[in-house]
Amino acid sequence: MSKFVDFQLKWSNRFRFNMLTLYVMTKLAAYGVATYAGVKLYRQKAKVFARNAQNNEQQRLTTQPMEDDSKHQKHTLTNQTSKLRIDETMTAAPEKPSVLSNQRTAMPDHEQWSAMIDFRTKLGLVALGSSVSASVLAAPLLTYYSVGMMVWGGAFFWKYMFIKLKEEKKVSSETVIVSLSIMCLASGQIVASSLALIFASVADRLQLKTEDNTRKQLLHLFDQQIGTVWVVKNGVEHKTPLDQLQMSDIIAIHTGEMIPVDAILTEGFISVDQHVLTGESQPVEKSIGDEIYASTLVVTGKAYAAVVKMGKDTVIAQIANILDNTLQYTQQNIQARSAQFTDNQAAPVLTSTAALLLLSNFYTATSFIISWSPGKVKILSSIAMLNHLRLASEDGILIKDGRALEQFNHVDIVVFDKTGTLTNKQPEVGKILVCNGFTEPEILTYTAAAEANLTHPIARAIIQRATEKHIVLPDKEEISEYQVGYGIRMGINGKIIRVGSKRFIEQEGVSIPEEIQESYDQFHEAGNSVVFTALDNELMGIIELCTTVRTEAATIIRSLRDSGISQIAIVSGDHEEPTRNLAKQLGADDYVAEALPQDKINYIKKLQEDSKVVCFVGDGVNDSLALKQAQVSISMSGASSIATETAQIIFMKGDLSSMIHLSHLSKSLNDNINRNIVIASWVPGIIGTGAALLFNVSALPIIILSTTCLGIGLGNAALPLLTHRMGNNKPVPAVIEKPVENSDKNPAIPARYK
Repeated sequence: MSKFVDFQLKWSNRFRFNMLTLYVMTKLAAYGVATYAGVKLYRQKAKVFARNAQNNEQQRLTTQPMEDDSKHQKHTLTNQTSKLRIDETMTAAPEKPSVLSNQRTAMPDHEQWSAMIDFRTKLGLVALGSSVSASVLAAPLLTYYSVGMMVWGGAFFWKYMFIKLKEEKKVSSETVIVSLSIMCLASGQIVASSLALIFASVADRLQLKTEDNTRKQLLHLFDQQIGTVWVVKNGVEHKTPLDQLQMSDIIAIHTGEMIPVDAILTEGFISVDQHVLTGESQPVEKSIGDEIYASTLVVTGKAYAAVVKMGKDTVIAQIANILDNTLQYTQQNIQARSAQFTDNQAAPVLTSTAALLLLSNFYTATSFIISWSPGKVKILSSIAMLNHLRLASEDGILIKDGRALEQFNHVDIVVFDKTGTLTNKQPEVGKILVCNGFTEPEILTYTAAAEANLTHPIARAIIQRATEKHIVLPDKEEISEYQVGYGIRMGINGKIIRVGSKRFIEQEGVSIPEEIQESYDQFHEAGNSVVFTALDNELMGIIELCTTVRTEAATIIRSLRDSGISQIAIVSGDHEEPTRNLAKQLGADDYVAEALPQDKINYIKKLQEDSKVVCFVGDGVNDSLALKQAQVSISMSGASSIATETAQIIFMKGDLSSMIHLSHLSKSLNDNINRNIVIASWVPGIIGTGAALLFNVSALPIIILSTTCLGIGLGNAALPLLTHRMGNNKPVPAVIEKPVENSDKNPAIPARYK
């Protein structure tokens, strides 16, 4: 029996020794792993901050010469101030919000932020492993080690807490994060504190990944790589590298090829699939004089075209650049708004926490402050904005300033410019009055023949009416003389045709009958243009050109009222009567006639002085000052002038139909952000506060609750995009419908018709 006891005792001692040895070795291994992880993190930290310092130095060196140059040029540009103001707003991205002034100097850029997130995540994992090991192995050194890791991981928040305390003289969301970290560590809830750091880092990483994916998905639509192009020289096509192409070179375009540059057709006829630009599902026919755009596809036909824009100057490159800039500063603006929301919460949360420390216990106060931990709203708002920007681009709405999308939901009055916005750029032929025995077909024949080589709206309207009437124009061989000045003088078969304004006809010595003069006065008073045509020295008659209202204008205005817009106004440089009639026809609340550019600005300022949020819709360059003055500015100019736009939003389809979708998107964005505020802030805050006060719940369950609410918020932020995808199974194109011709090709009404 004693031998058995001795044997049992021997093996028991050996087992204890082995277990003790295993425990010591495990403990040493834990210390070793923790030390190794600490060294690796220290080295990573050195690389991260060395890279940050290098990037900051490069940015400083890049910025300094620009500042010196601007000072040097300031005196020489004094006399051009007004022009430069317009040019700068046209070519530069919209200004970033002033609320970011402090954060721009403090916050890291995209690459630095990504490296910091990785660093913080690893710190959290090491701290979590150390704290769990400390509890299992009863190793107080690991506890201290994990506390050190947590303090190290929170250094980012410490830094920016002091920056805001110093620069803005107020407590911020960073102050709340630092306070809850200290309270978690002081109450011994190290595991919970480690999980909080990991969850926060994972959320930041998810936000960064979403931003990157959104940017890539938007920009890859415009990133078409074309290596070579067919250049025509002496009637022979030569295959040439794209980087050797010169301006004004003539290139050959064949069926099935991607168009490499922006160009104007000089010969041939092609059908072009430009859905990547316009969203049109049907190919667009292009003939001589039409513009074609890079990255669009030739479906059928062959043509020659003269190069007008290459590389970064092409329309598609400008769109890609604008979208990239929009994503960057819009993200900063949304984060600034969310940061302001969380900063405003900071003081009440800290005050309530201090009261609970005095009235309750440390655990309750810790759980309470974790319930209201900030940061989630910033993440969700940023993702929601990015998704809505993507939806806008897919519907042909190019947003240069994301603030405008958010602000549109708060607009009180929409002010429309009349000409080219509510009305079509091309007029239509109204009445044709003849005299001296001539007939309507005769005056149409000669007038259309004179206008055949011109491309302005009036010429196209007259030629279109002649085509509808199946009128055959004279052959080129029959035309012996052709002069364009203040009017048109053309020789046909020995006869002289004169086409132009009343002043031109009078200068040419052609008499105007009294009945024609009376009709002219009526047409002019109604705001319509009038074309006079004379054969030799005898007046044939006049053609009235009427302004036509866009077919969608009335429907759009009714829809805007239904969406909550309280007032609609029209401003125009046109006469009183046509402006008043249009306002009555469309149901506008107010109108301003015979308005100069400064009058439009003064009208908008007056509305703003009455606390109105104004949206101005214009035709782009001509209304640049008014577009700049309004809180929300929209241009109807289409694709051809996006680089010279002052407008925050451009309707690439060139019509008003996008107004309704813009209104819906703006309302959806604001509703989405407001829901996220409830989901990510109020729900965990109220539930967590109740659990802490009533049941004295520890920090860990509340952290899990906050993370769950963040996940629900992410689903809500992605909901508009998911709904759009589910309701539209066909491929969704990107920006713009058929672009409106630029001002060089489609000028204003010529002086001879005024």
